[in-house]
Parts: sequence; structure tokens; C-alpha cells
Amino acid sequence: MVTHFEGAPVSGLRQYAMNQVRDEIIDAAGLEFGRNGYAGTSFSGIAAVMGKPKSVIGYHLFPSKRSLAHAVIAEQDERWQAADATIGVPYGALRWVTMILASAREAQRSPIAMGAIRLLHELPRMDDPVYTVFDWRAYTRTNLRMEAAAHDLDLPDLDGVSDVLLDACFGLVTTTVGDDDAAELRDRLITLIRPILATVDPAGAAATTAAAASHELVSGPAEH
Repeated sequence: MVTHFEGAPVSGLRQYAMNQVRDEIIDAAGLEFGRNGYAGTSFSGIAAVMGKPKSVIGYHLFPSKRSLAHAVIAEQDERWQAADATIGVPYGALRWVTMILASAREAQRSPIAMGAIRLLHELPRMDDPVYTVFDWRAYTRTNLRMEAAAHDLDLPDLDGVSDVLLDACFGLVTTTVGDDDAAELRDRLITLIRPILATVDPAGAAATTAAAASHELVSGPAEH
């Protein structure tokens, strides 16, 4: 005779299996969004990456492509929060550069990270607002403002410059899909960042980018 106690584990296993499928879908979606962008991604393409029929992406899990795109961003949002919490650097230019370089490095290894960055770059231009706990735009503005303030600089256009810098960095990262040369991407980002960084830290831009590049989140843990 089956009791309600015996039924409980079955329900738990079913939920576990559903969560596994959901995670697999998000992984595949991150890969497709990173490769093809929002407009070029379809449920059929995501299912093909998984090697499964389109029906695997059930309506009860993701009722629309938009909901799946936002799920990819939400997954990566948690990772960005965790990474920022481990930087161990005060707010300012060094913290921001470290975070952008670390995120670029992760994007070359993680389909979800690459997909999330490309979606953050594209969706606002499609009048689809994206809400994240880790707000890249506010984060960039805050860190560069604090750096400018530390050097007694009054830069009225700094927020606009911050937005352009972030967009340029994200654009550069999204052009490297499938490129395994992490050092080259890091160096290209530094080349892009350093001249603008010099406006908020005139004497220390080179030292700041060098310190960020050597941070464990960017270069990897030191070998012992």
C-alpha cells in the first residue's frame, strides 16, 4: 500500500528533474543568445543545442522568448553580485575595471555570462527594460564618480561618459563569441578603458588597469 509518506519523495524527484531541465534550457539559451542575439534566437535553435525537440521548452517553464531571456539575465545577475562581493577593493576605478575584466573573462567561459551581456546590450535598445540587482549602469557611474571625487575633479558629463564606456565594453565582449584568447580580450578592453579612465584618474590610469588585470578574479588564482 502506498502512503502519503511514500509519495513525497516522488514529488521531490519530479521537482528536481524539472529544475534540471530548466537549468539545461537556460544554459542552452545563454549559448544561443550569446551567438545570435535576441532577434536571432528561437526556441527551435535552443532545443537543437540541447539535442531535444522544441517541446522540451514547456510553456509552464518559459511562456515566451522574452521570459527565457530575462531568466538568463537573472541567473547571471546572481553571479555578478557574488563576484562583486569578493573583489575586496574600495569603490572607485579599480573596483570597476576589475569587475568589467572579470566579467569579460567569465563570458569567454560561460554561455550564460555571454548571453546575459549581449542581452543587456540589446534589450534596452528594443524598449525592453531589464531590471537587475547588480545594475551595471549605476555601478559604472558610481565607481567613476567616486574616483573623480577622490581627485577633486568636477566632471559634469561623467554619467554620459560612463554609459558610453559601458556600452563600448559590452559591445567589445559580445564580438568575441567563440574566441578563446582571454588575454587578447583583456588587453583590448584595457586599451579601450584607459583613455577614459584618465579623465577621472589622470596620473593613475595605467597603474589601475595593471592592478585590475592582476586581480585573482581576472588572472585566476595564484598557483602554489
